[in-house]
Amino acid sequence: MRSHCGVIWSLITSDYWWVCVTAARPTSTTVNDVKLLCLMEKAVLQMRPNHLLIMGDFNFPEINYTEGTVSASPTDPSSLFFNKTQELCLIQHVTEVTRVRQHQAPSTLDYVFIDEENLIDYITYEPPLAKSDHAVLEWNLLPAVQDIKSTQVKYNYYKSDYGSKQTNLQLVNWDDCWTGKKQSMKCGQTSHRYWKCR
Repeated sequence: MRSHCGVIWSLITSDYWWVCVTAARPTSTTVNDVKLLCLMEKAVLQMRPNHLLIMGDFNFPEINYTEGTVSASPTDPSSLFFNKTQELCLIQHVTEVTRVRQHQAPSTLDYVFIDEENLIDYITYEPPLAKSDHAVLEWNLLPAVQDIKSTQVKYNYYKSDYGSKQTNLQLVNWDDCWTGKKQSMKCGQTSHRYWKCR
């Protein structure tokens, strides 16, 4: 577990998953917000886990991931955070309000990010625990997407010798091949009968 004066970063690893849990204080400084962005970037780009799940209370009420907007200036920490998650191709799954407090506007402060689509099936929003004002989030995480083995034959066309094919095609007398063969074209529709030249 790592703490940067208001940002807690806990990492749980397995052979296949990295799970990062974070909690940011509302009074977090800009320096700490930048450190959070650096940790996220390091987790995605340098550590290169098979799959990454980042979740927690990020305290950015200005961000609306559903609409893809941020109601703050481009240099505000919430804008920088939103842009960084987009740059890192992280998919955010929380779409409903997660914090409700009397005399304050309901907001979405808790996020669940993942690095690949279709690994979170759904998210349910449960009532807060004890005196908390944050919803309890529950989701179904698919451990791995099964690779479908294809039995279809696939050719490596880029390895073909196109030069010799072109030379061979230039040696064919195409007028002789089409003599006596029927070809019809009507009103923009084309129908061909292809004949094998020998």
